[in-house]
Amino acid sequence: MSRDIRELLADKEFQRKMEKLAGLYPEERSALLAALHLCESETGCCGEEFQEYIAGKLGIPRASVKGVVTFYEMFHEKPRGKYLVQVCRTLPCMLAGAEILLDHICGKLGIRPGGTTKDGKFTLVTVECLACCDRGPSLMINDTLYTGITPEGFDKVIKELD
Repeated sequence: MSRDIRELLADKEFQRKMEKLAGLYPEERSALLAALHLCESETGCCGEEFQEYIAGKLGIPRASVKGVVTFYEMFHEKPRGKYLVQVCRTLPCMLAGAEILLDHICGKLGIRPGGTTKDGKFTLVTVECLACCDRGPSLMINDTLYTGITPEGFDKVIKELD
């Protein structure tokens, strides 16, 4: 996830993948989400330079690409940390202690939601729902879901991360 966007755009293999994606859809512009996922997986974000590239490649306005990137929480305009910590902020999780957990995480990592630690290890965000309303508070670190997590449980989890 640490490839530079310029390096990616110049990569012939990436260009081939983009051509293949565009060809999978009846209209090239329909490949937008797939292209954004590809960039996100390769570089960790879908920054301005990639948005401009993809708009030209798929023949759609740049504002349309930006609208999709900023609408979906799974896309990011800035690089994220190695570990993406997503804390559910919906009412059931908040009633189960997510606000206390979030305050603890902010203190432990030294960042607020939307921030990344100086060492680039963690990015903290809040999300609307992780579909675990009966087992809150819940959070995800990258693709691993944790439910009923306490501040102490969070400390144990991040200690086990390399």
